[in-house]
Amino acid sequence: MLNPMPTLEQNAFIRELLRPLPGGVVVELGANVGEEENWIRASFSGPVYYVLVEPDRHNFLCIRNRVHLGAYALYAGAVSDRDGFALFNLSIPTVSGSLRIPTGHLKQYPETSFPHVAKVKTWTLDRIFESEELRKIDLLWSDIQGAENLMIAGGHKALQHTRYLVMEAGTVELYEGESLRPELISMLPGWKMLREFEDNVVMQNLNFSEVA
Repeated sequence: MLNPMPTLEQNAFIRELLRPLPGGVVVELGANVGEEENWIRASFSGPVYYVLVEPDRHNFLCIRNRVHLGAYALYAGAVSDRDGFALFNLSIPTVSGSLRIPTGHLKQYPETSFPHVAKVKTWTLDRIFESEELRKIDLLWSDIQGAENLMIAGGHKALQHTRYLVMEAGTVELYEGESLRPELISMLPGWKMLREFEDNVVMQNLNFSEVA
């Protein structure tokens, strides 16, 4: 989407969800320049391990140059339904890049262009979960521009051990092959909708458990 994912109302709602947790693990997919990290970390009452995934090289370098407040891991690439490499459609401004080819986005947001395609590394969410030796994810923040169904398809284990999910879930097709909100929700059985915002949903895993 052209507009930044968060809203003040949404962020306040997420803060209230996270505040009772003594600390935790956050995985942010499509981290842009890492602008959400500080306030999300501060929402917990204890230390946070933070994983950021970003495929746009310019954005990734901005993240790497930021001063981080605690433990973190960086992945220069995109989350998909398979490990390997894929073509990524870069955008200007750099908030709408996607593994998906833009369709409706070109009409709805004509001020955004997609002038270049780059080859990027891809991982499944499950691969990141295993590589980081995580036992849980307290907050999964997914802002991946139409590739949400790919994330879900490659993240069954990780999602089983995820407490809260904040996910971009549109109602109008902006990218070729994306799943819209009703389909995405149907792909997450056992999850409860907590709040719906204009372009995003906040969901809770009713079967959440940590890896034994």
